[in-house]
Amino acid sequence: MTSQTANYDEPWKEALSEYFEAFLHFFFPEVHQLIDWTKIPESLEKELKRITASAKTKKRFADKLYSVISYQLSVISYQ
Repeated sequence: MTSQTANYDEPWKEALSEYFEAFLHFFFPEVHQLIDWTKIPESLEKELKRITASAKTKKRFADKLYSVISYQLSVISYQ
């Protein structure tokens, strides 16, 4: 008989992919404000796998990687 391991990771990854903006808005509101949400965030899972595959340690702290467009407003006042 083969032992089957529960996959707890995939549902969280799917939820994060589906609700990425809401996740950042709830958990990291300051970061959420800095992102231009008119541009769709790009998932960089393939790039993350390439980075972690060449790592010397097996320990990972990130399972998802996104590229987002950030903007900051600069206000210059002339008197």
